[in-house]
Amino acid sequence: MGKGLQFKIIIKDSSPLVWRRIVVPGYINFAQLHEVIQAVFGWENAHLHDFYFPKINVRIPGAAPFGDEEMCENIRVKNLLGFVKWFYYTYDYGDNWVHRIEIEKEIEEYPYSYPQVKKYKGENFQEDSGGVFGSWEEEFDEEDEEEYGIRSALNDEYSLSDINEYLQKTFNLIGERKAIIRNIDEIGTDQFRKLDIYLEPTVKEVKTYPNDPCPCGSGKKYKKCCGK
Repeated sequence: MGKGLQFKIIIKDSSPLVWRRIVVPGYINFAQLHEVIQAVFGWENAHLHDFYFPKINVRIPGAAPFGDEEMCENIRVKNLLGFVKWFYYTYDYGDNWVHRIEIEKEIEEYPYSYPQVKKYKGENFQEDSGGVFGSWEEEFDEEDEEEYGIRSALNDEYSLSDINEYLQKTFNLIGERKAIIRNIDEIGTDQFRKLDIYLEPTVKEVKTYPNDPCPCGSGKKYKKCCGK
């Protein structure tokens, strides 16, 4: 039995809000968190993604060829708990699905080796539908559905029991992966500079100045949005 982390993940700009409250094993890394988010929102892992931390202006890119898979696998979420209370996960830069991830609490005793959805609101959105402001109720013919595996949120009711059963079967492998993930427990949250070996290249790439557009996609200047 180890520690767990509880998050509330909200689809930014959804109205009414679509969100999932999840608990994950405390040792989870960002590559695994990406997989969890894909599962609980019904995404198909067909597009690029990244994690972004506005408070400290750090971005963790997704998997290769355009991202950094090693960075995602070697940085555990818990190592950033002392520095941020929330951060963003963006999936599909075309549709721009921005997920706000709020760190609600650390659980001292979490008895499972897999994530669980504890509560939710709203059905899954449809992949490749144009984003929150797109016409996601567009109808697709049978050929489209067969070719792209499109799953309509209008027809598929979200089921806690089904998604948690899927998470248990799929993410029990996390326990096995843990043994081969580089052990970086020594990196203390009281010394963020120790993460420079992983984060320094990313910080340089995403330097955002006060008058630049905010990376969160709000359309506002950075200094008047996440840079406050």
